[in-house]
Amino acid sequence: MRKCVESMYNNNFNKGGGIRVGTIIPIAAAFMAYVMGSGFSTGNEVLQCFGSYGIPGGFLVILTAFIITGYFASASYRHGMTTNWEFKNDHDAYEYIAQNKILAYVFDIFIVICIGSFLISMFSGVGTTLNVYFGIPKMAGALVLGALSCIVVISGIKWVHRVLGYIGIILIVLVYFIGIYAMATKGFDFSSHLGNLKSYIADGSIYQAGMLGKNHWLLSGINYAGVVLATGLPFYLKQGNDFKTKKEANVGGWLASAFVYFGVFCVMAAIFLNLDEIVANTSAVPTLAAIMNMAPGLSWIFVTVLVLAIFSTITGYLSVMQNRFTKEKTPAAYAVVIGFAAVGIFLGSVLPFSAIVNFIYNYTGIFGVILVVLLIIRDIRGMGKPPADAKVEE
Repeated sequence: MRKCVESMYNNNFNKGGGIRVGTIIPIAAAFMAYVMGSGFSTGNEVLQCFGSYGIPGGFLVILTAFIITGYFASASYRHGMTTNWEFKNDHDAYEYIAQNKILAYVFDIFIVICIGSFLISMFSGVGTTLNVYFGIPKMAGALVLGALSCIVVISGIKWVHRVLGYIGIILIVLVYFIGIYAMATKGFDFSSHLGNLKSYIADGSIYQAGMLGKNHWLLSGINYAGVVLATGLPFYLKQGNDFKTKKEANVGGWLASAFVYFGVFCVMAAIFLNLDEIVANTSAVPTLAAIMNMAPGLSWIFVTVLVLAIFSTITGYLSVMQNRFTKEKTPAAYAVVIGFAAVGIFLGSVLPFSAIVNFIYNYTGIFGVILVVLLIIRDIRGMGKPPADAKVEE
């Protein structure tokens, strides 16, 4: 089906330097699938990084993060397209962007630690939600999802991109539905539901994310976008291989950012309209608490979103770790993928989810911000000479 759609759009839109909509949409959807994960889908990440700043702060965080993410996504796609991903491993990608071997090693080491931490948060998130919803042990749900992710990654990078593209489209529909349903049934008067927000933050019922311990909506937006870039640069560069023109890469990058942050808005809207009920239930899974309060019969939608979101993000992260340490489809690759998954499952089942999300987002986004600056410098200096066999259209 996808081939038919791509063929139709390619024939109609790629003439005269146009864009292939049938290619761009799945890539942008895969970007969203990679980004979402447990923190996003459970609502913890959205509440701490966006919702905790209320009105208008939450919307300003979204706008800030959207602009930064749109830029670096399109820039990553352009660089990935131009270089045709002629890198031996992910370290070479950081060296290409940083133009400095020592700085590239610093990024390399940090990103391994960062993605490892996020893997723990992913497994913790799915374990917590399935425990709340079904009452099953945290480790059991994480173990099943981890095994499925390992199978996809071991099958090769093409399978990773294909699976994330399809899942991304499903996630877009379901996440948008949650927010639209909340606003359709409870209205748009967010402020009337946020009277106790400051007191919830003050007494520790809600964590508030910022940057390096400083809390401000601008810093939170910059930090969130930085985390998105820091955890996925090699993956985004590889996505860039599928574009044929800079116009396609630019449209794809901004569309990917739009997909992500409209999703953030939808989740934040559902949380705002049910904030008191979420805090009253001391829920570690705000989105589930919101749906249970609005329409308990629709809670299966959330469980579907969560499982798909975490599966897609874990799959993407394990793929990045595999490419960093070895080549795919080798015994070493199997060991790396299964090893990182096993550690994530174990630690995720014993560590508190909300605390993990708050700690990671307060201290890791700064590396992503540095990468954004380096991308800007790389753009100013030029993309560099592409490989001889790379076919690049303006």
